[in-house]
Order: sequence, then structure tokens, then C-alpha cells
Amino acid sequence: MSTLLLPSPISGGIILSYKCNAQCRHCIYASSPHWERNWMEEKELYTLLKILKGKIQPSPYGKDRIGANYGLHFTGGEPFLNFPLLLKAVELAEREGIPSLFVETNAFWAREDEKTFKILKELKEKGLKGILISVNPFIVEYVPFERIERAVRIGYEVFRENLIVYQWEYFLLFKNWGIKGRLNWDEYVKKKEAIIGELLLMGRAVYKLSGWRKFKPSNFSGSCYSELTRPWHNHWDNYGNIIPGFCAGLSLGNWKGNPDIYEEGIDLEKRPVLKILLEEGVRGLLDWAKRKFNFKEKNRYFSPCHLCLDIRKFLVEKGEYFPELAPKEYYFQVEE
Repeated sequence: MSTLLLPSPISGGIILSYKCNAQCRHCIYASSPHWERNWMEEKELYTLLKILKGKIQPSPYGKDRIGANYGLHFTGGEPFLNFPLLLKAVELAEREGIPSLFVETNAFWAREDEKTFKILKELKEKGLKGILISVNPFIVEYVPFERIERAVRIGYEVFRENLIVYQWEYFLLFKNWGIKGRLNWDEYVKKKEAIIGELLLMGRAVYKLSGWRKFKPSNFSGSCYSELTRPWHNHWDNYGNIIPGFCAGLSLGNWKGNPDIYEEGIDLEKRPVLKILLEEGVRGLLDWAKRKFNFKEKNRYFSPCHLCLDIRKFLVEKGEYFPELAPKEYYFQVEE
């Protein structure tokens, strides 16, 4: 395989910036306040939305309904850190007829009822169809729970059935506990009623969390072809990278450099890391990194994704250049 034709994307998210008010332990994208204020520019948004126009598919319930894996969402980082840009992004997407449009947020900005309502109403008037509010023990280390409660309550008032609370079980748990303010992770896990919902052990989580079973690299087999070529819930970031699924720090190509990338495909001979993952998977990548770069693997890893990230991080820190390992800054933020 020397050329890969990328599947036409049916859903996904636009990362307006990796900058965030929080530095969550579980963040796949290694977002934090330490990233540069490098936001996607309006003209770049316009180019990207033109690329996605006609490709993004609506929710099965219609173009005015949303779903976590349907339509298009704006994300980060935290998109509400640059509200004027978010507002313009929604306006442009609506103008281009992008269906099932929503925004993902941790609700740090929901400080007062009146202002929260005004913000959400303004977004809806520009064409936003819904909102996804994230809530989990990692976010409440940074965002007071009453702000999340407020965003959920007023979000329902504005968007009704187009409000998604991810993850609802945590929201109910924190509400039952009567949490006010923030809650430290170490305090959370000590509580008898603490639960662990869906958690992807990828990104920063593999360096900041412990307690889960780990496996020997010999346990991992198979290629990553299906994960890297899936058409749903992919991401496009402010540096121009096309990120497959949740494989943060891995770029299929750059839409800024080539707006026709979905029609022309990508040259895998120039992207050896990606080529090996597609054909041989993480075990092949491990063998290659050991043979060519003297990579020393750990005894055990949470998952193939953990091992893959460890290899890619090693290569970047060693000063090796591969265009598919992008954005480069990700690898210096992921363990912070």
C-alpha cells in the first residue's frame, strides 16, 4: 500500500484550539492552559467547512437533531475560551448547510443564569442545534459543579432534546452528593459510592492514571486499519491535521496544505509510522522502532494505544521528524 484514499467523513469535530481552562488527567488531546493561543482563523474555518460540506451526515432523526457521533461539533480544548470565534464558526457552518451542529464544553463559563442563557440563545440564533456538556471526576477538579448544573439546566431550556450530558451517571452522582465547588480526584476515589464510567485509556490518561490492568506488548496484535480509516467521529484541528477517531497526535494529512486531500489521498511512503500502523499495527511499529531507533519498551501497557503513544512520543522527543506525528506540541503536553 503506497497511497491511502481517505474515506469521506460522515461526522466529527473541529478543534478550534487545544487551549483549555483545565488540564484534565484523562484528556485524550492533552489540552491545557499551557498551549499557545493559536486559534483557527476565520478564513481557515471557511476552507475546512467547504471541504466538509456535503460529506457530514445528519442525525438519523434529522438535520436539526444532534448525536455524539452524528453531524459536526466544535470542540477543543475549550471552545468557549474564544466565544467570538465560536459564534462565527457556527454562523459559517450554518451558512454552508452543515447538519446536526453542536458544541462540546466543560461549562466553566456558566457563572450566572442570565449570562448563560444569553450565550446559549445567541449561539442558537446563529444556527447551533445543540450542546454537549462534559461531566466527570476529572473535569470537576477544575470546574465548580454548580456551573455544570447551571449549563445543563439552561441548556435544556434553550435546546431541549438537543442537550447531551456526557456522562449522565456522573452528573446524577455529583448532584446526589450535593457537591459545591470542585472535587479532587484523590478525594473522589476514596468515596464509597465512587464509580468509574466509560474511560478511554489514551492520551494523558496513560501517564496520569493508575489502577487499571496492564498487559505485555506481546498481547497486542492486528493492524489499526479500521480505526485509522473509519469515517465517523474524526477530528480536524487548528494546525490543519486530520485526526483519525481519537488517535490524538497522529495526522492522516493536512487539509490546509491540500484542500483536495479527500479526493487525492495521501502518500504513505512519506508517512512510515502511519503505513506500519495501517499494515501491521502497533506490534509492527514496536519492532520497527526497536530495530531502527533503539526504542526500549516498558514491561506492560494499558492498551495498544498506550504503547503506540509511547513509541510516537519517544520518536518526537528524540528529534525524529515524521509528518504524521502532529501537532508536535502534543507530545510535550501529553505528560504534563
